[in-house]
Amino acid sequence: MTKTWISCGQSMIQSILADRRDLKDTAILLVGSRAYGRASETSDWDLLALASDNPPRETIDVPQGDIELLGRDGRRARESVDLPIWQFELSHAVLLHDGWAGAGAYRAGVAAQFARIRQALAERAWAEFRLFRNQAFASLDRRNDATVAITSALAARYAARAFLLWQGQPYPSDKWLLDVVSDAGGSSMIDRCITLVDGGRSRAERAQALGALTKALDMQMTGHAADWERLGDWWFSL
Repeated sequence: MTKTWISCGQSMIQSILADRRDLKDTAILLVGSRAYGRASETSDWDLLALASDNPPRETIDVPQGDIELLGRDGRRARESVDLPIWQFELSHAVLLHDGWAGAGAYRAGVAAQFARIRQALAERAWAEFRLFRNQAFASLDRRNDATVAITSALAARYAARAFLLWQGQPYPSDKWLLDVVSDAGGSSMIDRCITLVDGGRSRAERAQALGALTKALDMQMTGHAADWERLGDWWFSL
């Protein structure tokens, strides 16, 4: 995130507020690739407008992007649908317009909520990985390419999510998931995930990558004091 982009974003917001005065009392945040530091000049402007009251949820078109307006109900929905993704967005968001004095406290509250349940989320992500890992192993023994693709991708997704959660971090949407894992020191896991989902690799290579992915994740979890005796009944986390 460069100062130039922040300045451009703030100028855009001032222009929007001239037409949408109802947004003046919101906190407008820049999220997405421009906030994560992964944008190009042509990247979209992804914006959130957090309101203290409860206006109807709305998506507002702006030049090269949009603003998602969220009131109390909209914020609760984001928390309940996938708290780690919401926390990731808020933790990387850049404040462009400070029209709601309670926005900082709200963001801190979401971070605290994530911290309280992170361990349970990490255990569930690991259990989801075990479930789809088993399904992927079984699928790799068969000839149904579509089933292999689905189960392998899901195993890779939950391995990556579990990796981040066991490190104490929220995870992003799938678009950025492998990049964030790589940034967090999981490049070797990424290589195994890529091999696992690569339809051009042999079934034997993909099964080997899945086994290596399992070992790597187990080692990482051990390093973060995983209670393996309790996690032995992993299906109870589902």
